Amino acid sequence: MRGSVSALIHDYSSSMNDLPKERISQIKSSLPGLIRRSRENENPLRKRLFNLFRIDRERSKDYDYQKSTWSEDSQYFDSLFDTNKVSVKVFSVSGDAGNRIGAFVASNKKDSDEKKPLIILLSGNPPGTKESLAWSAIYFARLGYHAIGIDRRMTSRTLDKKEKFLSNFSDPVFDTLRIIDFLESQSELKISNIGIYGFSAGAWEGKFVAALSGKIDAAVLACGITSNNWLFKDNAWIPTYSGMIIFPELGLGTPDIAHLTREQFRENYEKVKPEHNQRARGIFNKLFPYFEELDALKIAPLIAPVPLMIVTGAQDEQFSTPGVVEVDEEVERAYQAYGLRSCSDLYIQRRIGHAIDKKGGLVLSAFLERWLK
Repeated sequence: MRGSVSALIHDYSSSMNDLPKERISQIKSSLPGLIRRSRENENPLRKRLFNLFRIDRERSKDYDYQKSTWSEDSQYFDSLFDTNKVSVKVFSVSGDAGNRIGAFVASNKKDSDEKKPLIILLSGNPPGTKESLAWSAIYFARLGYHAIGIDRRMTSRTLDKKEKFLSNFSDPVFDTLRIIDFLESQSELKISNIGIYGFSAGAWEGKFVAALSGKIDAAVLACGITSNNWLFKDNAWIPTYSGMIIFPELGLGTPDIAHLTREQFRENYEKVKPEHNQRARGIFNKLFPYFEELDALKIAPLIAPVPLMIVTGAQDEQFSTPGVVEVDEEVERAYQAYGLRSCSDLYIQRRIGHAIDKKGGLVLSAFLERWLK
């Protein structure tokens, strides 16, 4: 697997943006300083997000590393990694206010002690579990990375109350940044640089991590990025923002969001008409004064100059292509300001919905290879 897949990835990487090797090397040598200075510059929105998400919230100085086990069938997952010749360690570290962050780290068995790039995997939600990231971790480990999968807090897996709106994604962002700090503090895992691969809800959270942290060297955000302008043109805001929390304000009842069956979700979803879509954004703004500051149209450009690829499916009904392109145009402007247009990329998968196909996986892997290896 590794030989053939690596060759395909290398082919994509070689043709990406038609950049000569000398230019790539020049950019990579300048990026650490550029990223550091960009984060030292007090961008008002970045500072606002840092405070809004309470990134500096109280936490223990001691990470209290503890070995752990899988939350699901441990025998299956242990066997899965072993069969694929990938070593894995399941653990938890202290978070904030008594919370613990569950995670695992995987590496190719034959060179697990070598210094190599780390890929932080952020999962879709549902399920929001580290177990859902097992195959992605094996894939990246066999390509020569360390890979880490992080559990989303149980309190962040279902957004059923307005009071949870901000913490539903700010807590996972804090937890990811906490894990990064932990990895920097330990000496066992040797890391050369750090990349993010976030899918769906993981892409939504990943954009904040990459925008707030100065420790990310490349990011791929897949099937989770579009603008608010397009989210509210149809019903896409409902799954994206757990929109049923504002159904009472729209006169659509009070669904028991945490306990809806698939059929009940569909029944409530189909209550929404064009006039409800037109009103919904205003209601979100009224309930959450910071709402527009969370728009990918504003957040994604803050990731610059960290190399960034946005991936989407042309048939994704939730994250429509025009909204993705609108975000990408703003991202382009941010990278052009650094003279680094080649560090941002958009890949649209034809005939694909809310998923990554084989070619999409190769393309995003080539992007990460270019900037992390």
